[in-house]
Amino acid sequence: MEFNYLKGDKIKHPTREIDLEYIKKDENISVVIFDSTKEYVYLVKKYRVALSSYQYEIYSGDLSKIGNIKSVRKMKNCYYLSPGYTTEKTCFYEVVLEKDLYDDKFVKIDVKKAINELVDLKSIFAIKHFKG
Repeated sequence: MEFNYLKGDKIKHPTREIDLEYIKKDENISVVIFDSTKEYVYLVKKYRVALSSYQYEIYSGDLSKIGNIKSVRKMKNCYYLSPGYTTEKTCFYEVVLEKDLYDDKFVKIDVKKAINELVDLKSIFAIKHFKG
């Protein structure tokens, strides 16, 4: 099978004579977008193949595409979310908005509800970290 988006590679295990396969990916940015009170978070709806369904999660992408920014804070370190199979590192940011975000790709949800209902661990981790 050949992939268009994913780029795989193989290396030899350091102590056993087996090939280890992994996915090569660049570093990415994930952003927790809070309203001005930090009681609500803005999430995006994404189709996730492994779950065969749409899921809500934090935004990943360019900070300059978010309007009404009051403050931006970066988590101290970037993290490997699944080092057993990918080289991808994620850098997390918090954005606090001056006023509500009116964009069809985002849904505004109560922080407590988001933490209790999301299935994406990256999103739960980042929201909890920045909410404090």
